Amino acid sequence: MIELLKIGKHNYVVGLDVWLSIETHNKAAKAAREKAKSLKFPFFAIRPSPVPQVGLLKNVQKGMLKGKVFSLAAAISGAQPESWSGLFALPSGKWWVLSIFNGVIISNGDLLADEETARAQFDKELARLPGDIQPVEISDPTEAMAWISKNISNKYPAVIRKTQDNSVVLAGGVVLGVTVVGGGFWIYHQHVIAEQRKAARIALLKQLAAEKKKEEKSSTQIAKVAPIVLPWAGKVSYSAWANAVKNIVLPLPLASHGWLLSEVTCSLRSCSVTWKRQPGVTVLEAPSKDIDANGNLSTTMYSLPTFASNLDVQAPVSGTSRRLQGWIQGLGINGGIQEQMNPGAYPLPTNAPKLNGVKSPPAPTWTAKSFSFSLPVPPWEISALELPGLVISSVTWNPGGNWHFTGVVYGPSH
Repeated sequence: MIELLKIGKHNYVVGLDVWLSIETHNKAAKAAREKAKSLKFPFFAIRPSPVPQVGLLKNVQKGMLKGKVFSLAAAISGAQPESWSGLFALPSGKWWVLSIFNGVIISNGDLLADEETARAQFDKELARLPGDIQPVEISDPTEAMAWISKNISNKYPAVIRKTQDNSVVLAGGVVLGVTVVGGGFWIYHQHVIAEQRKAARIALLKQLAAEKKKEEKSSTQIAKVAPIVLPWAGKVSYSAWANAVKNIVLPLPLASHGWLLSEVTCSLRSCSVTWKRQPGVTVLEAPSKDIDANGNLSTTMYSLPTFASNLDVQAPVSGTSRRLQGWIQGLGINGGIQEQMNPGAYPLPTNAPKLNGVKSPPAPTWTAKSFSFSLPVPPWEISALELPGLVISSVTWNPGGNWHFTGVVYGPSH
């Protein structure tokens, strides 16, 4: 699914099928075209920096790509720090998810879908990518288009080009490529994973080189600290989240037409419910249409409501984590609390002291501790977790009856 957006004087397309890395800067166009040909994609775009990538596109309505059309994912990929993910409501009613990891558009990180599918993908990326990822979520189409327009960069324009492969034909006004089935799909899937890992390795090497170069600079040249997005922005109190989870999970039956409930996983914004097929039943009785390749697991995604941010982060982390640890120990259950690396600082005040003419970065003013534990009690029956600065990252239930909790406690470092 793709969509064409007119922004300023240019046309941009969103929703490319996949983004892959290419190995060369010098002959990026040739390498990108060869990649598109080998995978039977009739259209492609090149994103040359910071890591060369090719975006591939298959099903396009006839005449949709007339004139010069650019990839919107490539155009705004550098709008935030190197790792970030965005969820945007578009005027057409569709939702767009863009996910960047270490400066690289991940393979399925340019997704156009309905709201439920887009939010599920957005939540998945926030959980999978690093903890310092910068989220951008705009549910008003007018505000979303204003933000996108403001952050477009044409420094490295990624123009949609024709692959001109003879295996591509026009039929019924739609450009069709060769369908990959059976073992071919598996080979293609493994290829995507390998390409994504390669892009991540390249990005990591570039990051390490940049950090080494930065360390070699004079210690007297302390860099100015840029304003940061606080990691608890948009988070909600435990009780509001737990009650929303209750409304989804509590009505679920343990069995449905011979499929047994096998796992429930809930994050801040969604719940994933998985059912397992039992002997004597088939996929025709599956609780949902999302079935794994072996036909034994069926998964349903549920979106949690969007809450107003009401997390209290005034209490010191040391006191809150001590209360949490005492509660865990008092129950005699397995659990742990760890201090997270890289405590944060607020933006520099205008009257901050200077060293050799350069403002010194302030001392860390907030910190965070992560925790995990397992308990045979559902989230909505645990009032003890209504603590200042506590955020649940995920909870997972299994047929053994246990719920596994992971989360973070934020607050002042003093």
